[in-house]
Amino acid sequence: MKKRMLSLFCVLALGLTLLPTAALAAQDPVWYIERGWDGSMVTEQTKTVDTCTPIDKTTVTWDGSTTGGWYVASGNVTIDQRVTVTGDVYLILTDGCTLTINGGIQVEEDDSLTIYGQSDQADTMGRLTASINAENATIWDAAIGGSGSKDGGMDGGAVTIHGGFVSAMATLIDEDESTGGNDDESTGGNDEVSTHYAHGTAIGGGGGGGVTADGKWFVANGGDGGTVIIYGGVVDAASDGGAAIGGGGGSDVGGDGGSITIYGGTVETESITGAGMGGGSGDVGGDGGTITINGGSVKAASYGGAAIGGGCGSGTLSDFEALSGGNGGRITINGGSVEARSCCGAAIGGGNGRFSRGGDGGTITINGGSVTAIAVPGSMDDMSNIASGAAIGGGCGWSGGDGGTVTINGGFVSATVTEDVAPDVADLDHAVGYGAAIGGGYGGNGGNGGTITINGGTVEAASPDGAAIGGSAGNGAGNGGNGGNITIDGGTVTATSTRGAAIGGGCGYYNRIDDDETDDNSGDDKDDSLSRGGTITINGGTVEAKSQFGAAIGGGALDITWDDESSISWNSSSVTFTGGGGGTIAVNGGTVSAVSARGAAIRGGSAPPAHPTSAIRT
Repeated sequence: MKKRMLSLFCVLALGLTLLPTAALAAQDPVWYIERGWDGSMVTEQTKTVDTCTPIDKTTVTWDGSTTGGWYVASGNVTIDQRVTVTGDVYLILTDGCTLTINGGIQVEEDDSLTIYGQSDQADTMGRLTASINAENATIWDAAIGGSGSKDGGMDGGAVTIHGGFVSAMATLIDEDESTGGNDDESTGGNDEVSTHYAHGTAIGGGGGGGVTADGKWFVANGGDGGTVIIYGGVVDAASDGGAAIGGGGGSDVGGDGGSITIYGGTVETESITGAGMGGGSGDVGGDGGTITINGGSVKAASYGGAAIGGGCGSGTLSDFEALSGGNGGRITINGGSVEARSCCGAAIGGGNGRFSRGGDGGTITINGGSVTAIAVPGSMDDMSNIASGAAIGGGCGWSGGDGGTVTINGGFVSATVTEDVAPDVADLDHAVGYGAAIGGGYGGNGGNGGTITINGGTVEAASPDGAAIGGSAGNGAGNGGNGGNITIDGGTVTATSTRGAAIGGGCGYYNRIDDDETDDNSGDDKDDSLSRGGTITINGGTVEAKSQFGAAIGGGALDITWDDESSISWNSSSVTFTGGGGGTIAVNGGTVSAVSARGAAIRGGSAPPAHPTSAIRT
C-alpha cells in the first residue's frame, strides 16, 4: 500500500512538472494601464488580468491560445534566441522589470503583439529590449516584426504600445564604420552575407536580398511595415537599412511603411538609409505608407531616407529612369511635438535617390502641433556629391524629387535647410546642393515645388539656394526647380533664401547658355524658363519674403556667366546673373512684404539692380 501511494505521488509530481508555468503558480491578478484616444487626447484606464504566463529564459513561443494570450515580465529576464508570436498576444511589463530578447520578436502578418506598462515614469517603468545584432540573429529579421532572408522580407504584423520602455534595435554597423572609419570586413555574425548591414526594421517588416559571401546577388524586396500604434510609454527604435519603424530594406524594392499612428508617448527613431518612420531602403526606396501623428513627442532621423516618409533608393546610373527614392506616402500631423532631421532625404517627405531620382514628397498635411523639419546636406552618392533634400517635400538625387502635395492648416512649422554640411562630409571644398525648405529636393534638375497650400498657422522657412517655399536648387546642365503651385490663404509666413526665390523658383547653377539648348526656344541665351516662380497666389495672411539674389516672390537666380569663372557658391559678388521667369503671380489679399537685394521684389529672379527692390502690399 505504501509503495502504491509513493508511486502515485511520483506520477502526480511528474505530471505537474509538465504543466505550463502559469498553472503552477498561485497567481494574483496583474494590473496594467490601457490607453486610448478620445479624439483630442490620450485616455488611461487601469485594468487587471487574472491569468497570465510568467516569462522566463525558456519562454520563446508566445501563443494567443495560452492563458488567453497574456504574458507578464517581472524582474530581470534574458532570452538568447528569437521569440515567435502566434495569434493575439498581450505583454505586461511590470514596474522595474527588464526583459531582454537577443534575436528579436517575430510578429508577422495576421499576428499581433500589444505591450502594456504600469507607470509613466521612465526610471521605474518596465523595459523591453529586442535586438538584432552580430551575435544573435540573421541580418534580415526585424527586431520586432517580420522575419527576412536573402529571398525576401515578410510583412510586419500589428504592434501596439500602450506603455513601458521599448527599445528595438536592428543595427550591425558601428558609428565609426557607418561614416567610413572602419575597414573591418567581418560578416557581421552571419557567414552567408559579406556585410555589416542590417536589412530588417526595428519595428515592422523584415529585410531581403543582398550579396552573399561567395559573391552571389539575391534580388528581393523588403517586407511592408504592418500596423504600428503607439499610445504611450517610451519607444527607442533604430535600424541600418530598414526603417526604424516601417518597411524592411530590400536589394530590389524597400518595404512600404505600412500604417503608423502615434497618439502619445516619447518616440525616437533613427535609420541610416531607411526612413526614421516610413519606407525601407532598396534600389527603389519604399514609400512612406500612412503615417499619422496626433500627439506625443516624436524625434525622427535618417541619413539617406526621409526622417518621416520614403526610404533611400540606391540605384545605378544605368537604371536612372526606373529607380528612385521612396515617395513620402500620406503623412498627417495633427498635434504633438515633432522634430525630423535628414541629410539627403527630406526631413518629412521623399527619400534620397542617390544615382536616380529623389522621392516625391507624397501628401503631407499639418493641422496642428509644433513641427521642426531640418535638412542637412550630406554625401548624396559615392561620387563626392553633397546635397540635401527639402526640409518638407522631395528628396535629393541626380534629379530632385518634387514637393508633392503639402498643406499647412495650423500649428507652428519651422522648415530649414542648413548651410552647414553633415559631420561625415570630408570634402568641404566641394560644391553643395540645397533643397527647398518646403518643396523640391536638390538635383541636377531641381525638384519642382509641387502643390503647396498654407491656410493657417505660423510657418518659418529658410534655404540657402533652394526656394524657401517652392523649387530646389539645380546643377550642371539642369535647372533650379520651378515653384509649382503655391497658395497662401492665411497664417503668418516668413520665407528667406539667399540665391533661390523666397517664394517661387530655386537657384540654377552652371546653366546652359548655348542658344540652341534654351528650353523656351527663344534664341536668347538668357533662358527664363529655368527656375520659374510657378503659379503663386496670395489671398490672405501675413507674408514676409526675402531673397538676396532671387526674386522675393517669383523666379530664382540663374548662374549663367561670371567674371572669374568661380562658382556662385564661392563668390557670389562676382557673378553676372540672369533671372528665372516670375511665373504667374497674384496677390489678392493679406499683408505682403517682399524684398530682394538683386532680384525683383515680385516677379523675375536676378538681373542685378543698383539697389535692393521691395514691395509692400496690404
